[in-house]
Amino acid sequence: MPYASRVLLVDDSIDDNFIHTRLLRRTGFTSHVEVMKDGLDALAYLRKLAEGAVDGAETPQIVFLDLRMPRLDGFEFLAEYERLPAEFRRRVEVVVLTSSLLAADRDRASGLAPRLHYLVKPLTRQQLDDLKARLGPPEG
Repeated sequence: MPYASRVLLVDDSIDDNFIHTRLLRRTGFTSHVEVMKDGLDALAYLRKLAEGAVDGAETPQIVFLDLRMPRLDGFEFLAEYERLPAEFRRRVEVVVLTSSLLAADRDRASGLAPRLHYLVKPLTRQQLDDLKARLGPPEG
């Protein structure tokens, strides 16, 4: 049984999305990965889910979010995400997955979303194991 029934990857890198999707599935972390190539599309999708406007769609338990993307970057996404209903946000863990090693980026992202988790690319099996340990058993 997968750790998370549904994961949303938000990243404009086709290569990173391919690698991370494969790892998430092969490790059994999840069996379903949704991919969005920018924060604007991801935010619109999550808003619709929060409003119940997507028939039959499951809310992702985890959102892996890149910081550097076109149209709406990860920082802008986080600022808007915090405006979604609190009940919805409690069901979704946001994990920044970025190539940025800058402490300023980590601090800025954490300031926008207090419950945030921060990982540096590329995603690894060890990072997933550590994340599961921090998050505890999945709800449901």
